[in-house]
Amino acid sequence: MHCMILLILIPFLLALSGNVLADLFLSHALPEPLPPHPSRRWLRGLRWVCITAAVIGLALLHASLPTLIAFTLFSITAATDLESTYLPPDAFVLGSAALSLGLAFIQSGWPGLRDAVVAEAMCFVVLVFVVAFTGVCDSGDIKLGMQFGAAAGSLSQVFVGVIGMWLVMVIVLVVYLVYSRSPKAIRTFRLPQGPLAWVGLLLAVIWRAL
Repeated sequence: MHCMILLILIPFLLALSGNVLADLFLSHALPEPLPPHPSRRWLRGLRWVCITAAVIGLALLHASLPTLIAFTLFSITAATDLESTYLPPDAFVLGSAALSLGLAFIQSGWPGLRDAVVAEAMCFVVLVFVVAFTGVCDSGDIKLGMQFGAAAGSLSQVFVGVIGMWLVMVIVLVVYLVYSRSPKAIRTFRLPQGPLAWVGLLLAVIWRAL
């Protein structure tokens, strides 16, 4: 009984802390802070529910505490991108990436750290080339990708996460195209990368936990 309480209480406190910190970033620390507004309450409420359900669900799948912490840190970054299109301050994003590497070491020792460093470096290199040669992404996406790779912890997890991102993006685009009934609308449709990466990371962690 006590183990079940702790199994739910610890991830609940992690999710609570992550959501509160995201709210603080959105209200104070971003280039264009977002004060609470009635028109955005539904989105903020949905984000609170999604992050809390995801962290508790991963805990019930027996994801490790280091994994839950890294996932929660990435959830904060994705939350600010979802609601404002801005990422948290660089100190938080890059610091979270570094902390995720440390968590990988705590969980799996030197092999875990090596795999996480390789995953982070690969995401960095790929996104640098994408930014340099296509202009589709920007420097913020590079930092987002670095944190994603570090939180994923290995190239296999990055691969699963990217596949998940693409599947979600295709589904959303198809639904949007059907709803708008205008092929031209697809050219102006943009999805924030943070929430997409969050869904991909969630699927990757679920795949690893199973």
